[in-house]
Amino acid sequence: MSDDLTTGLRELAASGQTPPPVPGADIRYRAAHRRRRRRTTAALTGAGTVLALALALLLHLGGVGPAQQPPAAAHPTTTTSPTPSPLPAADVTVDLRRKIMFFGGRVLFLSPMTGTPPTGRMTVVSKTQVKEVSGAELGYKSTSPYQIYWVIELRGDHGTTAYMGGMHVDANTPDDQTPRSDWIILQNTDAKSVYGQLRPGSVVNIETTVPTASESPSLPSATPTTATVG
Repeated sequence: MSDDLTTGLRELAASGQTPPPVPGADIRYRAAHRRRRRRTTAALTGAGTVLALALALLLHLGGVGPAQQPPAAAHPTTTTSPTPSPLPAADVTVDLRRKIMFFGGRVLFLSPMTGTPPTGRMTVVSKTQVKEVSGAELGYKSTSPYQIYWVIELRGDHGTTAYMGGMHVDANTPDDQTPRSDWIILQNTDAKSVYGQLRPGSVVNIETTVPTASESPSLPSATPTTATVG
């Protein structure tokens, strides 16, 4: 045979030989090493599983997470009380002490038959062209009936009531006592003017002024006249 063939056959025979035997101690060492590696792997796997379960349970119970973060301190807010709306200006102002009425830029004089109505802010609730009342209702001893024209009924915030109207003032007007009724009496012509301007909801302010040391002399009294109803 040629040398190349002989070399090939020898290599083939060498590759088919049984590997050299491994000593028993080496085999036992390798087996023990494999067992330790398996135990370590199992222990690590078990610990990871337990940790994952514990974390999931903790999250489920709400022990950790954004929802459990303490709320941020609330910034103090300033509450501003609403400003009360200003009351509308009075359409008429009655000064009982001086027996005058301020209306439409004019000063009207009250009749001596004006009584002592309640003071304060009042509102027009109704209007009647003529109303018959007794002298007793006007605060006099006489029970004779009197015709009052251009009657305006006023109502206060607390249920108080007053009336405005016009009357004839003549020799038959009783003067035996000071009227103490809820009526504000004007000359007929003045009463008609006020009646024509005021509407339900109009505001009338009735007041009694207190005189001061520096107060100017009082306005002159109106001269009673007899007016015809128009």
